[in-house]
Amino acid sequence: MSKFKKTRAFRESMHKAEKVVLDKNKLQWLIDRVSERIDHFDDARENINEFLHKLKTLKRMVKAYLKGEYREVPWKSILLATAALLYFVTPLDFIPDFIPVIGWIDDISIVLWVFKSINDDILDFLEYELEKDSAS
Repeated sequence: MSKFKKTRAFRESMHKAEKVVLDKNKLQWLIDRVSERIDHFDDARENINEFLHKLKTLKRMVKAYLKGEYREVPWKSILLATAALLYFVTPLDFIPDFIPVIGWIDDISIVLWVFKSINDDILDFLEYELEKDSAS
């Protein structure tokens, strides 16, 4: 924590905090802004969960193809899904993954684009999974 206390940004925040904490209106404004930011994080979490669901679906489809369990998918769709998974695990891509948060934007974009591009084939795969699970 002591590292942060020495930064210019934190010192400026401390200076502003001295004024805000003494003014009920400014303090209420701060609380309202924090609530809004929290809501944005909740929305982002939902988007991340949707992304992870799609990523896991692509992985399951490629895995089922690899095992020979599911071959009712066009070669182009398997190729696109594999390319998206490969792009996802490659740390040095268009925006390097070691850059916090921003580094995943291109990975997410590629996975979502591929998912949308082969959506009909993915729906067929999901139907296959449901039938397989109900037969078990």
